[in-house]
Amino acid sequence: MIYYNDPTEEIDQCNIFQNIHFACNEGNPSYGILLTPRCDLIIQESRKTPKAKYFKFVSIIDVRPIIEGILSQLRISKGQIKGTEYIDGETYENLVLLIKNFIHGSIYPRYFFIPEIKNHFGFSAIDFQILETKKYSRELIKSLKEKRIAQIKSSWREAIPVRYSNYSSRIGVSDYPVEIIDNLLDSLSINLIRSS
Repeated sequence: MIYYNDPTEEIDQCNIFQNIHFACNEGNPSYGILLTPRCDLIIQESRKTPKAKYFKFVSIIDVRPIIEGILSQLRISKGQIKGTEYIDGETYENLVLLIKNFIHGSIYPRYFFIPEIKNHFGFSAIDFQILETKKYSRELIKSLKEKRIAQIKSSWREAIPVRYSNYSSRIGVSDYPVEIIDNLLDSLSINLIRSS
């Protein structure tokens, strides 16, 4: 498992907390994970505060809507989802492949999949778009120690900030016009005739 819980440890990067209020989500509390780098959280000798004046959190959300989106892409019916209709082997294999790609970060860079923590949340995803920054104070640290439910083991602990960094530093480009795709297919002598 990727989690452990050691209440004697100091607050650290990728600790998971309950009841973190996210202003961008109407202030509603949810589970959150601390993104602030470990080196900025340590209080060095001769200092009274850490280097980080602000702690950055991201929200943990239910994975269901993401998986439902994958099911929809594959046109898997409600009957197939409920188990009242058969699903062909190729569609099932494609489903497994897309779920693996999601888990490994090959698709949907906005999210980082995390397994359930019993008595807290089911299978979930870290959502890199739901952010909250809280100003450092001793009261914050005390509150975080009370709200912490788990720590994440290495190498997942290192992978989460790297994935966040990759997500937040993407360079977006516009889609190519449809004519480009048509020209590509023509150049490869691919003549598809579509039915109406």
